[in-house]
Amino acid sequence: GQKGTEPLFRYNEDWQGWDFEVVRLPGGDASLTMLTDPRVDNATGNLSFHPAPDSNGRATYRVTMRDTGGTERGGEDSFSRDFVLEVAAANDGPSFSAPALVTVGEASAAVERSRPSFASPPPGRPAFAGPSDEAAQQVTFRLDLVSGSPDLLAAPPSIDPDSGDLTFTPGAYRWGSASFNVTVVDSGGGLGGIQTRDG
Repeated sequence: GQKGTEPLFRYNEDWQGWDFEVVRLPGGDASLTMLTDPRVDNATGNLSFHPAPDSNGRATYRVTMRDTGGTERGGEDSFSRDFVLEVAAANDGPSFSAPALVTVGEASAAVERSRPSFASPPPGRPAFAGPSDEAAQQVTFRLDLVSGSPDLLAAPPSIDPDSGDLTFTPGAYRWGSASFNVTVVDSGGGLGGIQTRDG
């Protein structure tokens, strides 16, 4: 082992060089992918790696240290250890896109109106909840009146969490404007991430 003031990773063999090799072993979670595979710095022994976005899971790696001393006369030039790398899942925040203005005409009766696909997932996302690994999460939309008269509507607005359709019912002979803040909430919880998003 290392003693006194000897350099890191060597004792009484300071003429030797060494290198680390890190190899992923079979098995583990296919959902864990890397942009940069794990590596160990020769000088410091620090482990570095770069998981792909929205990637999580467990995988076993084998790190082997090999020096340049060779194996003559029964010598040993390598040492290996296995370790498990786990990237915990974090809940990505839900999100949506929606127009800022909806206009309808005054009517003599309270009739339900709708705007199909009023809310939609942003480009590159398959669902309101987040990336593909969160597609099973459930979302709900909350609409809170910010300004305007609540009497403008005979029934409050709502957004369908599957289709994104907006429905609302203006009151008979009512006209004017009302502003709402729209919040989407997913069922993923905190998990080190985001559960709500305002729009």
